[in-house]
Amino acid sequence: HNFSLSNPSLYLYGGAGLGKTHLALAIAREVLQKGYHVVYVSAQSAFDAMEKERYAGGDTLAALEAAQLLILDDLGTECLSPYTASCLYSLVNTRVCRRLPTIYTTNISTKHTSYYTTNYASNYPINRQTKR
Repeated sequence: HNFSLSNPSLYLYGGAGLGKTHLALAIAREVLQKGYHVVYVSAQSAFDAMEKERYAGGDTLAALEAAQLLILDDLGTECLSPYTASCLYSLVNTRVCRRLPTIYTTNISTKHTSYYTTNYASNYPINRQTKR
C-alpha cells in the first residue's frame, strides 16, 4: 500500500504454481491504482521482441527501462542469445542506476544465479539490485 519509486526491487523465486506471478500482479494492481506506470512482460516475450527489433528498430528495451514499475515474469525460462543477454544486462543495469523498482519472478534461487549469470550475462547486476 505504500509504493514509491524508491521501493527496493523484489526477486520472487520458487517452483511452478506457487503464485509468484499472481503476487506480482496483485502488487501491480495496487501500484496502478496509485497512478504509477506499470509494465508486465514475460521474459521470453520481452527478449523475443528485442531480438526482432535488433535491426528493424523498436522501443521495447526503452519502454522496459522507463517503466516506473517493471514486472519481468519467468526470468530464466528464455533462451538468451549474446544479443539478448546484453539487452538483459542493459535493462537491469539501467533500472539499477535509475533506482527504479523491478519485480522479477523466476524458478532460479539467488544461490543459483551464478550459473545463470556465468552462462548468459556476465557481470549481471541482478544480485546487486535485489540486495539494496
